[in-house]
Amino acid sequence: MKTKSILDVFIVFLVLFLSSCSDDPTMSILYEPTPSVHINPTWIDENTIAFESKGAKSVGPGWLSIVPENRGVVGYNLSSGEYEMLIPEGLSPNANYLGNVVAGFQGNNTSPISVWTPQGLVSIGDTEEWQRRSKVCVNHDGTKLGWRNISLGHDIGVWIYSLPTLEYLFVGTPDSDDEGSSNDSSNPVWHPVEDILLYSGTWVRGSGDSTIVISSIIEFHFSSGESDTLATLDMGIRSMCYSPTGNQVALIGAGPNERNHAIFVLDVTSGTYSKIKDHFGRGLSWGERGLVYNNDCGELDDPGCGVLWLLDPSTGESSPITQRFQFNFVDQGLLGF
Repeated sequence: MKTKSILDVFIVFLVLFLSSCSDDPTMSILYEPTPSVHINPTWIDENTIAFESKGAKSVGPGWLSIVPENRGVVGYNLSSGEYEMLIPEGLSPNANYLGNVVAGFQGNNTSPISVWTPQGLVSIGDTEEWQRRSKVCVNHDGTKLGWRNISLGHDIGVWIYSLPTLEYLFVGTPDSDDEGSSNDSSNPVWHPVEDILLYSGTWVRGSGDSTIVISSIIEFHFSSGESDTLATLDMGIRSMCYSPTGNQVALIGAGPNERNHAIFVLDVTSGTYSKIKDHFGRGLSWGERGLVYNNDCGELDDPGCGVLWLLDPSTGESSPITQRFQFNFVDQGLLGF
């Protein structure tokens, strides 16, 4: 195994310096606040996660220095501690759980989608041109992709791409009768065993202190083209994922007047949900060992900030599973995957 609501803290980075005058292959990047170094985790199997590593060498208040060769989608086995570079310079990874397929953008979100399998890395050749996409996801058998389009040229919202037929399908943006609202769809993720695409439809009404954010959790059934709304929530959604059985959905969201996001679990059948962790997070994925997520708390002096944590959804207990400067491919000669 990386649309923010109006309550989100937006992280915008700017490349400031690339050293070509020394043997130190680092570059400094400006962030606000203190940046995360591991984001967008996704389970590949019972013991292995993929995630986006910034390749950080050092971190400061509002900046980090990276080694470009260490930057990309990393596969990490939690049992053995072994890791490898799956998609160099990869972004926004998503895996089909137990299917050994990891999809992500290679370079930036204007780049084609690359797919990693144990047999190697391939680039998906789009039959249409896409300017900017985010939130890529891959279905259970690796035959379909999903993403959110975020630029003009195609309808903005959630799309599906069938690899066998090379056909695109626009899932859509939820309708609203309120002329004063803006609508959006995002956070696509496939069901673990069925061709069902989960996504969030969000309405934003008003502005300033009177802003209201409402999100619907929607399942799109690929075979029939029908959609079902599982629940409508008074919060903005930052990320979602299914449980390994598909009976529950975990999501990161923030309700009205809440500055920080929390992790919630939604029952697919009843539509009821509850908060399980009061923790600011960025990206999450649910496997047999629990929920893995990014702790995006922004505190420089806290080594648990900006890395990945593992959460037991039944107890709410969690602990960090990565360290800021843990994955160094250059010094350990691990490049070339």
